[in-house]
Amino acid sequence: MSPVLALALLVADATPHTAKVREVTLERVYLLAGRADGLAIGTELRVMRGQKEIARCLVDQLGPHRASCEAKGAGAHDVVRWRGERPREGSAEPARPRPKVTSVAEITAVQRALAASPVEPFAFAGEKSPRLPWRALEASLEHTSYLALGQRGFARERLDVIVDGLSLGFGGFRAYARGSLNVWSDGNTLLRLRPREIAQLYVWQLELSSREIGRPFALAIGRISPMFTPGIALVDGGQVGWRSKDGSLEIGAVGGLVPDNLRVVPRFDAYAASLYYGHDVVGRGVLRWLRHAARAGVRGQRGVFVAVEIEAAADARIDRFLDLGGQVRVTMRDSERFTPRLELLSLRAATRPIAALNIAAEARYFGVMGAELDGLSTAYWIRGDRLHFDLDVLWRPAPRFAVGADFGAVQDFTARLGRQYVGPLVQLPGLAGGHLTLAAAYREEFGWTRGRYTYVQAAVSFEPHFRAVLRASYASDAPSALTADAMWHELAGFIHTEGRVTGHLRWLVQTSLRAPVGAVPVAQLPAIGLVLRAGVSGTF
Repeated sequence: MSPVLALALLVADATPHTAKVREVTLERVYLLAGRADGLAIGTELRVMRGQKEIARCLVDQLGPHRASCEAKGAGAHDVVRWRGERPREGSAEPARPRPKVTSVAEITAVQRALAASPVEPFAFAGEKSPRLPWRALEASLEHTSYLALGQRGFARERLDVIVDGLSLGFGGFRAYARGSLNVWSDGNTLLRLRPREIAQLYVWQLELSSREIGRPFALAIGRISPMFTPGIALVDGGQVGWRSKDGSLEIGAVGGLVPDNLRVVPRFDAYAASLYYGHDVVGRGVLRWLRHAARAGVRGQRGVFVAVEIEAAADARIDRFLDLGGQVRVTMRDSERFTPRLELLSLRAATRPIAALNIAAEARYFGVMGAELDGLSTAYWIRGDRLHFDLDVLWRPAPRFAVGADFGAVQDFTARLGRQYVGPLVQLPGLAGGHLTLAAAYREEFGWTRGRYTYVQAAVSFEPHFRAVLRASYASDAPSALTADAMWHELAGFIHTEGRVTGHLRWLVQTSLRAPVGAVPVAQLPAIGLVLRAGVSGTF
């Protein structure tokens, strides 16, 4: 065997592979590749959006032509890349054979042969981006009818448009846009936001940005959702930063006007500006992945307040069984003589100590005004100093049986009021050849609002062509210290169906019905409500 051929065999297992994303959820990525494509349990995947790496994960579910992993932030138009390495230790997948190197002399001979081989120069200008990659466009059109006993019904048409990384063909710039147009049959006063407005336009993103891997700078302008800036979700302005060659480290500044949070329209009296940094670390030891980011800046509203803010956030995966996260914000306001005050503290943890057991917990402290919902109708405003805690446990002792429980608590230290809930959950997944899942749950509530909620649910799935969810539920809300309403009982039903017409076109039909049981307080009208929703969505 020639030295050049021997070296080619040595690196054959490092060849990069690419697969399309089949489907995404908030927590997982499903791709059109599997064992037959060289994947194995534990293979590291890189989720790419254009030339930008947005996430990394390890394959934990595998089939002949399907695989999935846990990753956040992925989209349906992204691709997944990996290198054909041997499965990690402990993998259930058999390792592919690799040529053996018997001596250092053989490696030296290969290196000398490569050095002596003639190399012909060639010019490479890169692959030209298509002028109109329509696969970056998603649009949906829906009609919803609201019917209520004893009241005039009304309807809504909604058009949603998403532009997800449309290449502009220069400077690595891409266009991002997310917007919604709602047209109501009349200006119904029951609308919680923007009542009496028949046409409502919401624009959540209108951004031009360049974040391609290999470029030393990151730039975004317009109505942007800035990256690596915890606590700043939306600004009308810009972001500019320096980034490392591999895109894992970024340092820069962001600033602009803060739009109205209800109407999402520009305003000129509220502003925010910060210096920030963000860093992604990917490892293969105990620390598998770490992202940490922080910012320091000023936020204010003319004539109302000025505040200096310092905020940091971090998420990490420890080995294969522990996820940790946290966020903290310290604020110094002019009304308080710029005295440091803890405004937000959040701690999260999720673990899988054994394959059949999942545990997730989160604690959140707020030192700023917010609303707590009490029952079905009352919003209770809290000045600050409140603590939330949530705990979810799910145990699957058998492939077709799972049982769990969730617990939550809220404590208002200012008003000295508390609220708690607790209840069990039972699931029967994988029935009828893996197409049917049955579930039932119960929740009891205590504290400043008392009541209970229970439901039974069936989910039918023939992906990607058809999916349906059917749910029946009962809820009750007892009088509390904050409301004088009578005892409220309600029965409800919910049916959701969706499916695919073609590779780019989907449909959905949804129906929900709510009806009271027993006496009906005047404040809870309408007594019986029916919602009918239908729509189509396309991805191009």
